[in-house]
Amino acid sequence: MKKFFTVFVPLFIAALCLFCIYAFRLKNETSIWKNYRVLCVNKDAGEKNVLTRLESAGIYDTVTLSNQNPLGESEICPVVPFSQEYVQAFSPFFFDESGKYQLYYLPVTVDLNKKLEKLFSSDTGGWKLENVTTLSYWILLVPAVIAVFFFILSRKKFLFFIMQLPFLYLCFFSPQFFEIAAVVLFALIAFYIQHFFKKPDWIRFLLTDPVFLLLCVIFLILPFFSGIKSFLFIYGTLLVSACFFFLYYYSYQKSSVIKYIYITSAKTAAFSLRQKSEFLFIGLCSVLILSGFFFMKGKIFSSGGLDDLSIPCPKEYNGVVDFSIDSYETLVASRSEGCLADLGDYVAYKWKKDVYPFVSMNKEAPPAKKGTSVLYRHYRENTEEKRIKVSEETVFTFNNDYVTTKVSELDQSKEATVEKLLFEQKKFMAVCYTAVRK
Repeated sequence: MKKFFTVFVPLFIAALCLFCIYAFRLKNETSIWKNYRVLCVNKDAGEKNVLTRLESAGIYDTVTLSNQNPLGESEICPVVPFSQEYVQAFSPFFFDESGKYQLYYLPVTVDLNKKLEKLFSSDTGGWKLENVTTLSYWILLVPAVIAVFFFILSRKKFLFFIMQLPFLYLCFFSPQFFEIAAVVLFALIAFYIQHFFKKPDWIRFLLTDPVFLLLCVIFLILPFFSGIKSFLFIYGTLLVSACFFFLYYYSYQKSSVIKYIYITSAKTAAFSLRQKSEFLFIGLCSVLILSGFFFMKGKIFSSGGLDDLSIPCPKEYNGVVDFSIDSYETLVASRSEGCLADLGDYVAYKWKKDVYPFVSMNKEAPPAKKGTSVLYRHYRENTEEKRIKVSEETVFTFNNDYVTTKVSELDQSKEATVEKLLFEQKKFMAVCYTAVRK
C-alpha cells in the first residue's frame, strides 16, 4: 500500500497539473470580439467621414453609434418612455474609456484583410486597427533546439528528458515569453542536475555552486514578473517536473539491492569556469533572442494595435455556450461594478417593453426574473346572465422559451447593431473596459 501511494500521488499531481495547463491553454482567437475587428478613430474625425472611407474600401455593415436604435418596436405601443435610456446604456461601446476615440466594429468577411490593406495603403490620419492574435508555433524552435542540444550532451539522457518534457509541454500550449524563457532556463538547471546526480555529496555541491544557484534564483523570480496565469503555469510545470524526478529517484533506489557508488566525486566532475561561462552565454543569448521575437512590433504576437487603449471587451463568467434562462440569471448575478450594458440588458428591455401595455402606469413593471408572469383581464358581457364576466389570461411568462425566443430574433436581424455583435459571441457575457496590449 505504501508503495502504491508513493507512486500514485506524484502521478496524480502531475496529471492534474498537466490537465489544467491544457484546459486553460492559450487559444488562437482572431480578435477581441468574435467575427468583428475593432477600429479606433479620433472622435473629431466624424462618423460620416469614417463610414464613407470604409465603404469606399468595400467594408459595409459596420456597427456604429448612429446605427443604434430600439429593436423591434411594439405594434401595440410603438413608443415607450424608456427606449432612449436603453440606447444610451450601450453608447459606451463606441468610445474608449478616456472618451478621446470612437470605436467602429467591422464584420469579419473572407476578404476583409485585403480591403483593410487597401484602406490603410493611404493616409488614414492615425486610425488604429485591432490586430489579430495568432499563435506562432515556429517560435518553439528556440526552446526545442536548446533542449535537444543539452539532451545530446547529457550523461543521463532519460533523467534530463523526463525533467524537461513537462516544460516543452507547457510552451506548446502556452507559447508566451515568460513560459518559453522558463523552458530555456530550466534546460540548464536540468542539465546540471543530471550531470551530478548520485555522485558523492552531489546535493551539497549543487547548493554551493554559484552558477547553479544563480540559474535557480532567476528561474524562481521570473514568474513574478508575468501575469497570474503564467505564474501558475510555470510553477505548476515545475511541480510536474519534480514529481517525475521523484519517480525516477524512487525507481533508481528500488532497481537493485546492490548500490553502486561513484568513485568520482561531484567536486571532481564539476564544470570548468569556461564551460559555465558557455552555458550562461547560451542561456542569455536564448532569452535575448526570445525578447527580440516577442517585442518586435507586429511580428510574432500582436494582441492589438490599439496602443494600450482601454476599450469594451468581453468578460466571460463561465464556459456555458447557450442563451438559456439559467445563463441569463448567472450573468445578471455575476455583474461587477463598472460593467457595461450586455445582452442581458437587451433581454430585460424586451421584457419591459412587451409587458408595458399590460401594466398599470402607477406600478413598477414586473422584474425580468425566472417565473414572473403578466396577466391580462378580459371583460365580456354574458347576455344570458346579464352581467359582465371577468377572465384572466397569461400574456407573458419570463421563462426559458421567452429568453431564447427574444435572443434568436437577433439572428434574423439585418441591422448592424451592438446587440447583433453580442449575439455573435454565442453566449451571455459581461462587458468591461479592458486595456489592450500593444
